[in-house]
Amino acid sequence: MKKCCALLGYADCRHVMLEWQRHLQEEFEPLSRFLMPTDKLSKTYPATDASLGTEVDVEIEEDGSIIGTVPGFRCRIELKESDILVHQFDLWRFRKEMCDGFEITPSSSAITRWSHTIEWGNLELEKGVSIPITALIGGDSLRSFRERVMEQIFQREAAGAILLTANRKWWRGDIVEFAKKHKILLVPLDEVVQMEGGKLQPTPEWNEYLTAFCKMVEMDLPSRLREKPPAVAPFEFRKKGQMWVVHFNSNEMFLRDGIGPQHISVLLSQPHQSIYAVDLQMLASKQNLETTPRPHSGGEMSDSKTLLEVETRAKELLSALDTARREGNSMFESEIEHEIEQLKDYLCQVKGKGGEVRKSANPSDSIRRSVQQMIKRTIETIAEELPECARHLSRSIQTGFVVNYNPESELPWVL
Repeated sequence: MKKCCALLGYADCRHVMLEWQRHLQEEFEPLSRFLMPTDKLSKTYPATDASLGTEVDVEIEEDGSIIGTVPGFRCRIELKESDILVHQFDLWRFRKEMCDGFEITPSSSAITRWSHTIEWGNLELEKGVSIPITALIGGDSLRSFRERVMEQIFQREAAGAILLTANRKWWRGDIVEFAKKHKILLVPLDEVVQMEGGKLQPTPEWNEYLTAFCKMVEMDLPSRLREKPPAVAPFEFRKKGQMWVVHFNSNEMFLRDGIGPQHISVLLSQPHQSIYAVDLQMLASKQNLETTPRPHSGGEMSDSKTLLEVETRAKELLSALDTARREGNSMFESEIEHEIEQLKDYLCQVKGKGGEVRKSANPSDSIRRSVQQMIKRTIETIAEELPECARHLSRSIQTGFVVNYNPESELPWVL
């Protein structure tokens, strides 16, 4: 559901069905019912050949034939109208089905293609006491997100409301605490919605948020919504939202999402099994081992598509950094600067003089060092709060061209 909630930002998404399918991957089939065709045709189409970039231009010939072309390439792709039909995420249906599963009385307010703030519904906590729930959709900057949250804070005559956001992307600075002071709780949809039996259902985290809300407004959580608090797993290494929760002997810490935690999670799921560092890197990024060849000979240290993505991300971060400085958000500014430095380090490694991509004598060796470094850094971070866990991982994880997790005794990891 995480990928689905990310798409809620596009109230009027100009994507063809293939693009949705690629983005949603395994979630596509159960969620495809929320994608409705429009009467518009896309001017671009997702390229299936990576060498052509991310998309091709669509041209409709005089005879009605539809052709995909790439400037500078002698390439023509024959398309059908169904290929380039624009689909739109059906927010109205998603709201209704989610409210049904969450025991929320859905709002009947209209949702237009330009809707950014949507009345979602009301949750009855006590007889005669309903809590309004509003969703913030879209928002492509920290400033626009803050403005919409502030609007909700100052528009509320009565204290007590829940504000849904697609995820935690723009939960920066003091906005979360400021909302709480005004009895408004922010809740990320990607953490509280799951698909079970083809229906949208709440995750256990939803009850945790409701409990926090009731405490904030000095109310009791209704018995029908109460659940026994789940027992804390003594050994847990699991991703929740944008963070990884780590329990070791019931002591807890949180890690930021990254390649290192992803590597460790894969290893913990396959104790006493050796895995190539190249395969570990592909598993962590959910690539297909059968169709992605292992590099064994010399070649470029990075492909053009990856470089383009890194350079595009760097430009986005520079713009966000400018915004953070104008708004005086020092915490967000520090996070952006850290990511920019990481991208700069990467570009320095793969680019030589004149901006040409460096050649690597052995890409497998480069991947081995990268995997080893990422795992080491993550364990060092864990050591700051859970030294016992870090010692266990250091002793049990062997890195090299072949990587494995060989604990002296089996631990019941919850992953």
